[in-house]
Amino acid sequence: MAGDKFVLHYLTESRALRIVWLLEELELDFLLKVYNRVGGVLAPKELLDVFPTGMSPVLQIFKEGETEPLTLAESGHIIQYVIRHYDPQGKLTPSSDAEKEKVDYFLHFAEGSLQPHLVSLLVGDVASLRAPWPANYLVRGIVGKINSEYYVKRLKTNLQFLDDILAKKGGGFFVGDKLTGADIILEFPVGQNIFSNEQRARNLGLDVPPSEAWPHLYEWSKLVAGQPLRKKAVATEKANL
Repeated sequence: MAGDKFVLHYLTESRALRIVWLLEELELDFLLKVYNRVGGVLAPKELLDVFPTGMSPVLQIFKEGETEPLTLAESGHIIQYVIRHYDPQGKLTPSSDAEKEKVDYFLHFAEGSLQPHLVSLLVGDVASLRAPWPANYLVRGIVGKINSEYYVKRLKTNLQFLDDILAKKGGGFFVGDKLTGADIILEFPVGQNIFSNEQRARNLGLDVPPSEAWPHLYEWSKLVAGQPLRKKAVATEKANL
C-alpha cells in the first residue's frame, strides 16, 4: 500500500473538496485533476471517460503490481474505503464498533437523507431564475409552494436532528471525541451550504438565521472549518482552480 498512487478527479462546483480534505488528513500524496463544467452545468467528456455518470468526486487508486486502477465513486463510499484501507494509525477511525456504525450511518445519511433536499431546493431556485417571462411568475409560485410545504420542512427536520445529536453529546465532533468520516461527509451539506453563507441559506428558503436556529451545529461548523488540514485542502483547491 505504501506505493499506491491516488488521482482525484475534481469537477468544479461539486462536493469533491471533502475528499481533498480526507487525503490531506491521512497524508496521502495525490494528483488533483480538475474538470470544468460544460456550459456551467454538465461534466465534460474527459470526466465521463473516467466514470460514466460524470459525477464527482471520483478517486482512482493505482496499486503496485496491478495494471488497472481501482476507481471509486460516491463520496461516502470513497471516505469509507480510504479510511478502512489507509488509516493504519487510526487517526479518523473510531475506537469502538458502536462508533464505527455511527460513522457508517452518517455517511449514508448525508447523501441519502440530507443532500437530496438541498439539491431539490437548488434546482427549484435555478428553474425560477431561468424560466422565461412571463412563465417565470408561475414557475416561481409553484416552486415556492412545493419548497415551503415539503423540502424546507424536511431540511429543517434533518438539521434539528443533527443539532439535537450534538446537544446531547455536549458539542464537539459527531462521533466520539475526534474528527471522523462523519464530520468530513457532513461538512459540505451543513457547513458549506447552511452556515458559511447566510444569503445562501435564505435562498434555500430558511426563514431564520441558521446560527440561532441550530446553535450546536453552528459551533460544530466553526470547529470543522478551523481544522488545519481542511484549511490546507481549501488552499489546494484554490491553487488548482
